[in-house]
Amino acid sequence: SSGINAECPLRPGNFRRRVKSFALRLVTVFIFALIVLFFTSVTSTSVSIISVVDRRYQHTLEHIKGQRAPLQTYEVREGAIVSHADPAQCIAVNTTTRHIVLQHCTETSPETTFRLYISQDPSLKDYMETVAASGDCVDAGSVVMPAGLPVILYRCHGGSSQAVSYDSTSMLLYHTVADFNKCMDRTGVALGAEIRFVPCDLTKKLQKWDLVPFIRFSL
Repeated sequence: SSGINAECPLRPGNFRRRVKSFALRLVTVFIFALIVLFFTSVTSTSVSIISVVDRRYQHTLEHIKGQRAPLQTYEVREGAIVSHADPAQCIAVNTTTRHIVLQHCTETSPETTFRLYISQDPSLKDYMETVAASGDCVDAGSVVMPAGLPVILYRCHGGSSQAVSYDSTSMLLYHTVADFNKCMDRTGVALGAEIRFVPCDLTKKLQKWDLVPFIRFSL
């Protein structure tokens, strides 16, 4: 009747307007979601790129400084280094002279406990750290490393003089810089005898060492 002025919601014109309004809202939400997704993706990619650049930057700095790369994973072997020629004798730290010497094996003694850090990455150097003095590593004492030079303790720096590793097949503790070709040897059979780097000799029993018990874990 003429007394009813309100529009009927079911009229075709009103229905079409409602559908258009709903569709517009749906398209708006969809576009907004795409924008959020785009910026999230860009931000995530940027963070990844920054992270990679940051890692490369750190590795470059460490390479320039001659330091180890802490972001790489190492297998760590911890335990005593026992003489294969005499199982009662172990490599130990003389905390007074800071030389590596031969001592009687004492279970769980810090002086006879070492950590070997071994990496599968050829660009990184293996090294050997003492438990008796935190942050100190086994060191050849010289980059030139003449035969017979005593093995000493020095602050860990990751340089060539500290590139020491162990080969379980030959049982040799050796310097990993190929040109050196030096292995750890005893200067005598008595307790207190110094350990020195000498030319490697696979037939020499005094150059052979057992790692006991040597717990393994990763960094």
